[in-house]
Amino acid sequence: MKSDFDGDIKIYQKKSDIEAGEFDGLVKDIDFHKANGNTEKARELGAKFASLKPTDEVLGILRKEDKLPAEFLYQARVLITFLCGRVTREAVDDQILSDFVRNAMYDYLKEHENGYYKNIADGAAYTFYRLAMKKGTDRAEEIGKEFAKMCSVKNDDAVVALGKKIYLNTTEHVKSLLDECDFKY
Repeated sequence: MKSDFDGDIKIYQKKSDIEAGEFDGLVKDIDFHKANGNTEKARELGAKFASLKPTDEVLGILRKEDKLPAEFLYQARVLITFLCGRVTREAVDDQILSDFVRNAMYDYLKEHENGYYKNIADGAAYTFYRLAMKKGTDRAEEIGKEFAKMCSVKNDDAVVALGKKIYLNTTEHVKSLLDECDFKY
């Protein structure tokens, strides 16, 4: 005869056993990505993302001859870098692989553009962009408004439109590069 307590019996498992199992699974996942070339693809893709600039022709945002204040160009680059990481996180189903790409991007920046990396790592822009993406249903509009604020300009339709364009074009470009990468799952 079963007692009412049988359903409540818990088998105690030491925490270190649970952690060891999780660690083994993580190691297997990492080995899988190394073996099929995903980590090398992620490293190359991260470097491409880190190198993107607002005047790069592939983004179709600005031309090299466009005259914008340095602060606008800097904020545009910060937004592009933020979006590369964010779109990767959302578009790549495997968290380990997503982390590989994003970490490769930041590693590239640390090595090749350490001053820029320190600025974005210490700055608050990412937090404001994350919050903007959660506000309304039109992410591009919200990012455009936040971009204008980051450029110290409010209610300037042209600057909001530039922020929206950065959002839309960068998102599209990052997704296309992720598709071309052909990661193995």
